[in-house]
Amino acid sequence: MLKVYLDQSAASRLIDKGSTARSDLYNGLLDLQSQAKIEIWASPHNAVELAIWSDRPRRQAVSLALEELTEGRRMLASHEFILLYEALGLINVAWPSASVRFEKFQSLAQDNQRLYSGLVAHMAALQDYDTSRGACEIIRTKRLSQLRQLRLLVSAKDCLELLISNPQLTAQTEPAFDACHENLPIEDIDREIDACRTKLKQVGKQKNVAQKLERSRNQVVQRFTGSFAIPAISVAIGGFHNLLELWDYSALVADWGSPEDGIGSRMDCTTLPDDLAGRFLSSSAKPDDYWTLANLTLQRIVPLQWMPSIMLDFLSREMEKAFKTATEPTEGLTIDVDHISGLFCCDVLLTYDNKLKACIDTWLRNNGPHYGLPDRHCVGSLATLRRLAGSI
Repeated sequence: MLKVYLDQSAASRLIDKGSTARSDLYNGLLDLQSQAKIEIWASPHNAVELAIWSDRPRRQAVSLALEELTEGRRMLASHEFILLYEALGLINVAWPSASVRFEKFQSLAQDNQRLYSGLVAHMAALQDYDTSRGACEIIRTKRLSQLRQLRLLVSAKDCLELLISNPQLTAQTEPAFDACHENLPIEDIDREIDACRTKLKQVGKQKNVAQKLERSRNQVVQRFTGSFAIPAISVAIGGFHNLLELWDYSALVADWGSPEDGIGSRMDCTTLPDDLAGRFLSSSAKPDDYWTLANLTLQRIVPLQWMPSIMLDFLSREMEKAFKTATEPTEGLTIDVDHISGLFCCDVLLTYDNKLKACIDTWLRNNGPHYGLPDRHCVGSLATLRRLAGSI
């Protein structure tokens, strides 16, 4: 049975345009699922996009159709949890004595899944369900993601040089960017986006920058992995009480210098500060010490992870295409990452976004086997999905 993830261009087609009637796509997916050939999975991306729709009757109809196809329970976790899961697996291999508590991770991930599943359920049950307050933050996040992407495109040469030469400094600009836009009305952010789009037209195609990024792609991915993944993993962990329950910190400190041979030889030989190690071994560690140790642990582990590399590799290729064509990628950096994490968790991505499909097809063809994804597929029609499901 194929696990099928619907991006929003597919989910929005579950209902006929201009009505609330079930579409041929919905009926076809339901038929394949009833034959046990596929199972449909939704993602936080679906919930987020639906929450900002202003057409509430249509929003309700699509949400209800999605609820029926997923049986109200098949919801992927956000990409931050995919990154956390992989990190915990590597910590468990490197330091078995740390006794990683995967049941705590499952609890956190399930809370995340229930959050988004519950949002879709509410929109399906109540046509007038008010998502306006949450929608403002959702829209802000999406717009800021698009703005970051556009700013990179219009100042490509300087940004690329900085990214290659000093990724830590690049990462430090993120809090400053967020602080500048924290209280800015969405209308003002939209004006910045429009201004960047105008500049992008003036800059035009930047094939030389695209070529430089292509030559430096592995270097960029490798250098930026920690700055990308560690903040995302921190989001998944949430508060200190969750951090405290993920593994045995004292045991990890005791074995810090001797990780298992199979993985230890691939890790940086980072030494723990004596005072920090002493507080853990004497059971006098403070909350800040736990966060410090967690960050030091992730700095050793994240470079060994595949998922950050997959996500950054995909984003890099999207940006290369944008430089060559002087057009911004489809939906912003955040949404692109969600697509890749969805494809990692499922067998098939169904999308009607031709631009996105072309990028993912190229990535899967050139890089899928290298990253252990030889059997992942991106399809652009129900007919193609039927043929694929029939061949399994």
